[in-house]
Amino acid sequence: MIVISRLLEEETRRLTLLHQEHKTYRGGKLYVREKKGKLYFSEMINGKEKGISNNDQKVLRLARKAFLEKEIQKIKSNQIVLKKTRILILKNEEKFNARKLLNFFGPVEQIKIRYAPSKSEWMTAPFESNNYKPEALRYATTQGIKMRSKSERIIGNKLEEYGIAYRYEPKMIVNNVTYYPDFVIMRDDGVIIIWEHLGLMDNEEYYFKACRKISNYNKIGFKQYKNLICTYEDDLDDMGNLDEIIEKFLIA
Repeated sequence: MIVISRLLEEETRRLTLLHQEHKTYRGGKLYVREKKGKLYFSEMINGKEKGISNNDQKVLRLARKAFLEKEIQKIKSNQIVLKKTRILILKNEEKFNARKLLNFFGPVEQIKIRYAPSKSEWMTAPFESNNYKPEALRYATTQGIKMRSKSERIIGNKLEEYGIAYRYEPKMIVNNVTYYPDFVIMRDDGVIIIWEHLGLMDNEEYYFKACRKISNYNKIGFKQYKNLICTYEDDLDDMGNLDEIIEKFLIA
C-alpha cells in the first residue's frame, strides 16, 4: 500500500500540471443543450451567450477546459480528505461530475477532452490493429474500447483510471514477425512501453509462443522492469498489484 505522503505528492504534482494546462485555454464557459434529440453548444462569456455548434474545435477546447476545472476541484477535495483522514477512501467514489459532460461526446471526442493534446493526438491517430476474430471483442472499458478478455478490460480500466495513454493491440513487426501487443503505452515523458498480459500460460502452445514473443521483444530493446511489463492471471487477484505496477513504471 502506498503511503499517504506519496499520494499527496502525486496529487500536488497533478494539480500543478492541470493548472498549467488550464491557463492555456481561453474563452468562456461551455453550455450543452439537447432538443429533439439534437445537441446544441454555446459559449457564455462576459454575460453573453453565443452559439458555437458549428465550431467543433472550440467546442472540444471548452469541453477540455471544463473537464480540467472539474479535475482540479476533485484533486483539491482529495487532498483535504487525505490530510484529514490519512487513509485512502476515494477509490470507490464517483470520479467527478464531468462524466455527465463526457456523455455528450463519442469515444474519440472523449479522449480529446480527457487527455492532454500530446496524448490525445497519439491515441486517436490511425494505427493498424489486430483484425483477428473481431467478434471476440466483447468487453468494453469505461472509455468504450472493446477488448478480448475480462482480464484485459480490468487492465484497460486501470490505465484509464490513471489517465495513461495507450493503444490496444497495435501492429508491431519484430524480427520479421508480426505481433499485436495487448497494450502499447506512451508515458508522459514520451517513453513507449509494451504491456503483455499472459493469461493462458498453463497452455503449452501458448506458453512457448509467449516465450518466443518476449525473447523477440528483448532483442529490439524492450526489457522487463524497464519498458516491458508482463502480467499473469494471479496478478489480478489483488487490484493493488496493478496500482503498484502503474505507479512504479508508468507514471514518469
